Amino acid sequence: MSETKELAIQAQGIRLRTVDDVARIARMMAESGYFKDARDAAQAGVKIMAGNGWGIQPFDAMTGIHVIQGKPVIGAGLMAAKVKGSGKYDYRVREMTEKVCTVEFFQGSESLGVSSFTIEEAKAAGTQNLSKFPRNMLFARAISNGVKWFCPDVFSSPVYVPEELGAEVDEQGDVIDVQHRVEPTSEPTEEPAAEGEPVITGKQVQALAIAIGSADFGTDEDGKQQGRAFVSWLAGREEAVGSIKDLTMTEANTVLDRLGSGENGAYRTDAQKLAEAINAWHEHLDLQRAPVPEFDPSPKKAQKVKDMEPIREDEEVVA
Repeated sequence: MSETKELAIQAQGIRLRTVDDVARIARMMAESGYFKDARDAAQAGVKIMAGNGWGIQPFDAMTGIHVIQGKPVIGAGLMAAKVKGSGKYDYRVREMTEKVCTVEFFQGSESLGVSSFTIEEAKAAGTQNLSKFPRNMLFARAISNGVKWFCPDVFSSPVYVPEELGAEVDEQGDVIDVQHRVEPTSEPTEEPAAEGEPVITGKQVQALAIAIGSADFGTDEDGKQQGRAFVSWLAGREEAVGSIKDLTMTEANTVLDRLGSGENGAYRTDAQKLAEAINAWHEHLDLQRAPVPEFDPSPKKAQKVKDMEPIREDEEVVA
């Protein structure tokens, strides 16, 4: 097995050494079709990278981590398992009814504090499926709060359970339906962007929004400007477009082909293609900042070259 294809397997699972490792695993996960909230490699890659930063294996990340409103959320079971497996912290459930859940957190034998969550707080927060699984919902919120308060170093960044961001979950705390769609703001105008060219379609706008969103340029004005410049360069335009809706259908297809595959609502961004396109764009920008000077011979050299007689076929060239 070659080094580029080898996966380093350790006792605790797969070690992801490079972005290429993540891309291969993400592509395999997405193409399996088993994960409703990660239909393309870019979405799967985000989940896997989030899990990798928290010491969570790829498959566990795919099943236990979701991205809601741009924030990674973790199922209560996976969050509780991380606390138990930390080797530093532990917890005990002191009370669990349909009215309240109380969880006490420990570091060794020392009690760090108690996290409680009541049915009244859950109702005020608009927790989904509270009438079906009240004990599960209350446990999830008690665990989540306790991790934030007493053992935040179990994770490298703030974490949430899906219920905190309004997601609907089942009895096990798994998200029932997480959609990662970017809804088009409106249908493009019927006027053609360029004479003789069909206008970009609504589905192309949606696919482009997903693809460019995966590049993570940011949502501020500077990030949006970079995104438009990137799209324009991919489309072969010299000047940046004011909006992706200004592209023609042909230009949109060119951009989409360079970033992924599929059409008619089934478009998937390819993490490898996206990375290659961004790298190529950065190289293009570097050349723009420091262009190679044009060759401009001095008048004397130019005249000398002009006055040279052409070499005859029977003439020997002496080196």
